[in-house]
Order: sequence, then structure tokens, then C-alpha cells
Amino acid sequence: MNIWFNHWFSTAVHLIRLMRAAGGDLRFLGTSTNPRALYREAVDVWEDEPEFAADDDYVQWALTFCRTHDVDVFVPRRRLAAIVEAREAFAALGVRLFAPDDGALVHALDDKGATYKLLQSWGLDALVPPYRMVHSLDAFRAAVDELQRTGARVCYKLAVDEGATTFRVMDDRLVEPSALWTMPGAKVTRPRRSSARMISTSLCSSCRISWVQRSVSTRSMRRRAISCCHATKAVAIRRCDGRRTSLRCPQSSSDISRCACR
Repeated sequence: MNIWFNHWFSTAVHLIRLMRAAGGDLRFLGTSTNPRALYREAVDVWEDEPEFAADDDYVQWALTFCRTHDVDVFVPRRRLAAIVEAREAFAALGVRLFAPDDGALVHALDDKGATYKLLQSWGLDALVPPYRMVHSLDAFRAAVDELQRTGARVCYKLAVDEGATTFRVMDDRLVEPSALWTMPGAKVTRPRRSSARMISTSLCSSCRISWVQRSVSTRSMRRRAISCCHATKAVAIRRCDGRRTSLRCPQSSSDISRCACR
């Protein structure tokens, strides 16, 4: 039996191992746009996934993949809602989907706000935390202030997102802008005008790409990263020894929050 996991979370490793342990003539196929996906080591056949902007294009590619590789069972994660809605097309190829039947439900669960409303409509208010949906910076600030007044620990995340890519915890004790990119358990401090140590820095996309590539090559998100200080166009090196993170200015070799060149 050929079982395909498309672009999945790293937990697919455990699922595959459990299925192998149960016995049977099983052959696992894996695909992802991430060539370093952890479950790559657990499958028998691996292919890199192409990038598709539209759901329909991805579904057509998935149908071709199933036909080419004689897939018996498809365990989808990426484009789950679109794949569920195309269930009949997969069934025509003899492919069984390991997924819910209700495409509308999957769409709702892909959106955090829609999920909360769905739970409330079912009378499950106890499962819904205090939250606010915002669409502007002013609304974001107002929501954070409102929730923090209750004594709650406030976090934020995009309504449509997978994993912890955009998840952040608001922690006003942090003063380094690099905290925005620190994983796991990323936290970020809101700038306060009264804070002398606070510095305003944004990261450009090219610098962020350099950071990720360097981090992956060293197998550590803590060793070194390249960020960009747009105020001076100077390049700063972010170093972390596992306990303390600092930004150093290449012109003066001093802590960039106190660097005179800024």
C-alpha cells in the first residue's frame, strides 16, 4: 500500500513510525517545499513540491502525483480544504483521503476567528479564550491594552497561519529588537518612548533570508544571524551564546543600542 504525506508538520515522523510498527506492506511517500523537512528521513520515496499560488493548480498537481505513484492513501496537510473539496476526483483514481469529508468545516478551522465563532455557535464558549480580531495598528494597540488590563498574558497570531510562524507573546520586559525573531517561544516588546534602551529597527527581506540560510547551514537558530539597521545602512551581526543575545555594530564593535553611529 502506497501512503502519501504531502507538505506536513514534523510530527508526520511519529505517524509514519507508528504505522510501520503496526506492520503490513506499507510504502511511504513524502513531498514538501522544504527539502530539509524532518519526515524526509522516514519515508521511502521523496520529492520536492513545486510552489503553486492557486489551490486548483495544487490539486491538479496532487492528482497527477497520485496517478504517477499509484497512491492508495493520501494524508494531506497542505491545501487540505481544497483537496477535501476535490474528494471525488481523488476517489476516481482509487485514492482514499485520510481527511474530513466536510470542506466547509476545514475552511473554518483554517481561520482562527472563524474557528472561535464556530465553537461559540456550538455552545462551547468555555473553549474560546478572550480575543480580539484587528485589522489596523491602532486597533492592535487598543486590543493589547484592553486585554493586558485584565492581567492576562497577551499573544498574537495571524488569523490564517500554520505552526508558530507568526505567533508572538507580548512581553514588555524585553528590550532587544532581535527578540522578534528568536525561536522558540518568540516574544516581542512594544516600543515605549520613555525607555532609553529601546531602539527602533526593522529587518529587510534580503537580510532576513540571509539569516535563515546561515542558521540552517549551522543547524542552529542561535549561532549567528544577519540583520539590517536601516537607520545607518550598517550591517549588524547578531550573536547568541545560548544565554544572552546582543547586537554589535561593525563600525564600533559596541552594543548597537548605545552605538554613536546611530
